[in-house]
Order: sequence, then C-alpha cells, then structure tokens
Amino acid sequence: MEALNKSDIPRIWQPTPAGKLFTSAIDWVFTLEGEGFSLQAGDIKREGSVISLESLEVRPGLFWATIKMPLVELPSLLLDGIPNVAAKEMAQAVAGAIKALRHRQRVAEQLKEFGQSVQLVSRWAGKTRAACKVQLKIKGWLTHEFKRDINLSKPQGLDVLLAVPEVTAYLEKQPQALKADVDLWRHDFEDLADGINENHLTKELQESRSFFEQVEKSPLTDEQARAVVSFDNRVLLVASAGSGKTSTMVAKAGYALSKGYFAADQ
Repeated sequence: MEALNKSDIPRIWQPTPAGKLFTSAIDWVFTLEGEGFSLQAGDIKREGSVISLESLEVRPGLFWATIKMPLVELPSLLLDGIPNVAAKEMAQAVAGAIKALRHRQRVAEQLKEFGQSVQLVSRWAGKTRAACKVQLKIKGWLTHEFKRDINLSKPQGLDVLLAVPEVTAYLEKQPQALKADVDLWRHDFEDLADGINENHLTKELQESRSFFEQVEKSPLTDEQARAVVSFDNRVLLVASAGSGKTSTMVAKAGYALSKGYFAADQ
C-alpha cells in the first residue's frame, strides 16, 4: 500500500464558534489538499490550484484575523472569525504548497532540458569513442591537438542541471550506457586520453617486442621502445651522446611504416 505524502492529507480551516459570534462571520470552510484547494463560504463555492491564491492576505486582529481571499471573478472575499494563530498557519500552508508546486514545475522544466542536453552529450560521447579508435589506428597516439579539440567540442550546460538533486536522482535511474556517456563528458578528456595512451603503449610494447629486439643490431631498451611508440605531434627526447638516439629514430621510422601511420615517401 502506497504511503500518503504529508502534503496530500487534507487540512481544514474555518471560523471558531466564538469567532463567528464576535465577528459576525459567515460560515466558511477552506480545505487545502496537495496543490489544490476548495472553499465553501455561504453560497460561494470555489476550488482550484493554490497558484491562484498567491495574493492571499492575513490581517491579524486582537483575537481573530480576517483573511482576504483572492478570487478570479471577484476582487476578493473576506473571511472572518478565525484565530490569529490558525490564520497564520493557513497562510503558511498555502505559501508552502505554492512553493512546492513552483519547485515541481521548475524541476519538470529542468528534466525536460536535461533530456535535450543529454542527447547532445550522448552524441558527443559516441563520436569521441569512435574518433579515439580511428586516431589510434591511423596515428598511433591521442595527440595534444586531438585532446584539445575533443575538450573544446564538449556540449555545454549540463553541469548546471546536474547540480539539481532531482536531476541527479533521475540520471541514476537511466540505462548504464547513458550514465557512461555522462561520466565520459564529466571527466577532463586530457586525463582520460593520457590513460588510453598509456594502455596503448603497454599493449604495443608487448605486441611489438620482437620488432624492438631485431630492428637494430642491439635490442632497444625499454626507454627507447617507449620513445618509438609515442607518436604525439611533438616529442622531445633528451639523451646523452652515444645513448642510442639514432637507433631510436631509425626504429621509429620503421615502426611507423610497419603500422601504416605514414607512407614511405613521408
């Protein structure tokens, strides 16, 4: 059985017998239920959304208050005979219901905006994954320029929406693939790309071990092999005389040709 929300329980206000006696108030009953209200005041009966009660006004008296109730087709309706404390409680309850309704409407708009924004993020994430595969295949490295361009292509605005608790809770209920897209978007791509490059480097050092052992008269050292595999657009190699710089450059050219990163005439 589903539990009732506290705001869904009807709350009722009306004049007290003493209040009616001393203020000559008419019989009236105001009921607040969730985001709606009903009012029976003499022959007048009204019901609707609490939004229409935003200009409700309480005028405290010595013991009893007068409530100025806004109505669409009338300037207002004065309700007397209610104790000051009860009138204040009624006004606070109406204001709270209006605030809750406004918040729900705002969250609904934010969720709608999130749905539109996350589609852009998913498309970006799909293109980014595909671009990484192509880049590694044809260039052998996710370069500084590549990382910069990917970061610059990120859709904007989703971070503001993800600061809304209801949006975050909604995201948690979405398919894992969508959450993975948002997670990719959230991270700095340069850091992710560095990790991808390091994994690629480790894999190539293993798979091309025989090449590194045979390309020159002496097998390449681990540092030389790492310099060979690294194909960023600009690589600075610092080494002393006789440490094998030429061997590394020869091996790098041969490695690039064997992987098809460049044509022989390049």
